[in-house]
Amino acid sequence: MSERLGVRRTLCLLLYYGIAQYVPKRWFLAKPGIRFRAWLAGQIFAECGPGLDLGPRVYIGNGTKIHVGRRSAINAWSRIEAADHVYIGDNVDIGPQVILYTSDHNFERRDLLVQQQGFSFAPVRIGNDVFIGARVIVQKGVTIHDGAVVGSAAVVTHDVPAYTIVGGVPARPIGMRQ
Repeated sequence: MSERLGVRRTLCLLLYYGIAQYVPKRWFLAKPGIRFRAWLAGQIFAECGPGLDLGPRVYIGNGTKIHVGRRSAINAWSRIEAADHVYIGDNVDIGPQVILYTSDHNFERRDLLVQQQGFSFAPVRIGNDVFIGARVIVQKGVTIHDGAVVGSAAVVTHDVPAYTIVGGVPARPIGMRQ
């Protein structure tokens, strides 16, 4: 049974990377393209709720560690580097060119080259009703709690409390949602 699922997932990945990711989100192909990418994501992701709006040219790796809730959107040219799990809640809007990282190089030891020190991994968690602006980078191990807003071009290196607005490099609180 799992071998059949592996074949299905592989075929869906081929369709996604070969065709679906190139279908534009404009003109007469908009709705069919969104539906096709969402259907493929449902076959590829570990979990995928209904109503996913997966934009064109989103990199998802092999998708096996990506969990997405209901009615969430991941806009064009975003990149999900899911070496560890990525959890995206319900009603999340992720802007274009956002990068979610779940791994990083180890570099603590000076007696070894960085290339020889391996990697560390930690999941990324994004709560419900979160907005992430364009070109944001979210580092491994970060949790963005419910209702938070991340301003464009921020680099999120620490957890973001619920209903907090953050921005900058590194991202810092700049306000609260009322």
